[in-house]
Amino acid sequence: MTKENFAEELRNRLPEYMPDRYKNLTFSEKKTNKNNGVELTGILVDDGSGCAPAIYIDKMYDNFCDKPDFEKIIRNLAKTIVDVMDSKPDTDNILKKIKEGFTHVIPKLINAEKNQELLKNCPHRFFLDLAVVYEIMLGTNQFILIRNGMSDYRGMTEEELYDLAVENIRNQKQFISLAQMFAGIVGEEADLEEFPMLIVRTKCKTHGAGIMLCEDVLAEVAEKFQSDLYILPSSIHEIIAIPADFGDDVARLKDWVNSVNQTEVAPEEFLSNSVYFFDRKTKRLSIVEE
Repeated sequence: MTKENFAEELRNRLPEYMPDRYKNLTFSEKKTNKNNGVELTGILVDDGSGCAPAIYIDKMYDNFCDKPDFEKIIRNLAKTIVDVMDSKPDTDNILKKIKEGFTHVIPKLINAEKNQELLKNCPHRFFLDLAVVYEIMLGTNQFILIRNGMSDYRGMTEEELYDLAVENIRNQKQFISLAQMFAGIVGEEADLEEFPMLIVRTKCKTHGAGIMLCEDVLAEVAEKFQSDLYILPSSIHEIIAIPADFGDDVARLKDWVNSVNQTEVAPEEFLSNSVYFFDRKTKRLSIVEE
């Protein structure tokens, strides 16, 4: 079964799995160019409100190819749709809330070279070999990219949008040590002597690389280690900070980043193959050159 046939079968059969309160939903296929030019296939869920979330099915299709249990896949998809629709916020005034200083807008760091076409259509700024764009967080894993054509955005300059977004993500910072990650414990004091490495992300577990824009947060991490830092871009969602004296083999660090990007990171979540250096005295971040 091709992906197109798979998507068509999902669209046609999903109404059978919807509870009575969602019998009015209509489903259509939508292909979307995401981060790094990756095209994803989604099922657009329309309730007539003008805000139709898309549920991407590419991983579902891959799972189907590995183990063709269509019934299980469509039941799980139906449950996801019900959960999304139950939590879907009223977005009528969401853009106006940006100007009021609410915590809905956050920065998204992306690879500048791989997203040149996207950058033509949205407010942005360049940061080292990356670019900063802005998204509105509607709910758990629900985001809208702020584009140039959004009429309510025009009252804000890109600088104002940047300042607001960086402050919002600063308030979402979360540090996790390897020991905490392995133990599944978050919030307790990290043992940085045994595992001199910190995962830096947000509490919502997305867009964590944006914390690279917060020099004060990186300085806080550097103080924990009493050292300059190497910053490794794990993905667009998190970064890894290690003390510079612990990871002084830069070539090995770059090889590690490149290997992880090729084998562990989804193409649409790739950030960079670069290694970054944070100077705790100047509080400046730079790209490490060989």
